[in-house]
Amino acid sequence: MTWLGEINTVIVIMALIYWSVSKDFGTYILMGWCIAFLTGWILERRFVQFSTDISMIKRITRITAGLLGYYVVSLIFVPVIRECITGAPGSFISSYLQMFYVSFIFPWIIKHFER
Repeated sequence: MTWLGEINTVIVIMALIYWSVSKDFGTYILMGWCIAFLTGWILERRFVQFSTDISMIKRITRITAGLLGYYVVSLIFVPVIRECITGAPGSFISSYLQMFYVSFIFPWIIKHFER
């Protein structure tokens, strides 16, 4: 399957999830995660090409750094965004930021630090 076929599959799955969930803030959180995963995944595959073929020590270091960064995003930036932008847009943007960090920003940071 080509990358275009994979994108089409993800879009169909996202549409099914969107219509199967009630239209409350949970839907916007879910859509933020899905869209951020899709865009982060595409950008990561094209520009970062993150690899996990490394030693166990480097894996543990990556996991620790990634979790600390995720906690910073989740505990500092997300509440600030939800305070400044209320309602559904705030839920969408904050969940987008969380997933985009996991799928693109952190692999990009690690790739640049390990060069």
